[in-house]
Amino acid sequence: MRAAHGFQPFPAELETVGAYLAAAGLGYTLPTLRRRAAAIARTHGMAKQPLDTRHQAIRETLRGISRTHGEPPQRSAALSTEDIRRLIATCGTDLAGLRERALLLLGFAGALRRSELIGLDLAHLRPTPLGMRMLIARSKTDKAGEGVEIGSPAAARLEIAPFAPRAPG
Repeated sequence: MRAAHGFQPFPAELETVGAYLAAAGLGYTLPTLRRRAAAIARTHGMAKQPLDTRHQAIRETLRGISRTHGEPPQRSAALSTEDIRRLIATCGTDLAGLRERALLLLGFAGALRRSELIGLDLAHLRPTPLGMRMLIARSKTDKAGEGVEIGSPAAARLEIAPFAPRAPG
């Protein structure tokens, strides 16, 4: 871009970053462009060269790209019970296979993200008469890091239950 337009790449002017994003706007998705803007700002920050990505030159460029080429975010489809059955059928009967089965079923029962699932500790799980209480210590949607406790009822079908219901008493 420098050779074609005479821009100085580093430290970049706000208008240069805006022009770069506008030129890249046709070839990349909006989240990719936002990541690139963040990477440019991070590089500048590491070199003690401030670059405010909230500046109007950058913000308005991204907003314009969003209006012109924006698409709604694509959500991944949730797994069905049949999908889970097929997945757990591939788990072995050794200790590692049992662990994999437990993680798959626990993640399915709690509708957990991968990061939430790997953040679980045994101390975060509390059986109840109706199922399980799980403390999600950190989550993508928990920006303050306060944690949240969720409940997961025992599954009616034992072949897909991550835990068995407790007997009363």
